[in-house]
Amino acid sequence: MALDWGIDELEIYGDSFLVISQAKGDWEVRDERLALYHNYLKELIKMFKCIFFNYLPREDNHFLDALAYLGSVMCLPPNIAVEPIDLSWDRQPAYVSSILAITIEDDEFDGKLWFYDIKNFLEHQAFLEGADSKVKGTITRLAGYFVIVGGILY
Repeated sequence: MALDWGIDELEIYGDSFLVISQAKGDWEVRDERLALYHNYLKELIKMFKCIFFNYLPREDNHFLDALAYLGSVMCLPPNIAVEPIDLSWDRQPAYVSSILAITIEDDEFDGKLWFYDIKNFLEHQAFLEGADSKVKGTITRLAGYFVIVGGILY
């Protein structure tokens, strides 16, 4: 697919140390069943100007799982131009960057976590009863920074 789109530089992440090491040529492929795939991969690698294989432990790949899921459910019409997505990686949780600074009196706190309204909006395209236009606008704007994948808010 990358070649079909004219991509000549590629960075690949995988959570199998064995597969990544074999793809990089650090380890040989001994399993005969995988040898055909590996030979095909070697031919594909030659078609790229630059290609990197990176190992990412399974416990660190939640973000990549979300991207892979999104990619697997996208249905694009033929002949559509897809622009690259510029992603940045924050080392802090999303709520640190996006939480609203709202003072809540103890007797008004409803016990819901900070992201409840955003997740509710993304799941149901609806606001909670009684939300004014300012709250609706804020929730709509913040919802643009998140996505729900497999019931988890990212």
